[in-house]
Amino acid sequence: MPSVSIFIPTLLHDCTNGQRRLRLEATTAHDALKQLFERYPLLKVHLLDKEGKLRPHLVILSEGLPIKPFEGSDIPLSQNQELHIMQAVSGG
Repeated sequence: MPSVSIFIPTLLHDCTNGQRRLRLEATTAHDALKQLFERYPLLKVHLLDKEGKLRPHLVILSEGLPIKPFEGSDIPLSQNQELHIMQAVSGG
């Protein structure tokens, strides 16, 4: 099973006991995030809405491209692949 990294935004470090990068083993992005939520349940509250979809102000990137693992757009993961959870920034 591939070992992958998930990078957590600074504002959510308190949900992961201060960890910025988490390593786990998973074959798909959905599986990786499911494991992440099992280890750190508070992240699920902050990242997913009541329907289980990623909140609109967030994006998960894999190899620089957005993915939607909870909306049918799951991807297989390879060894040492990185997933980045990013918060949208807007201004005016």
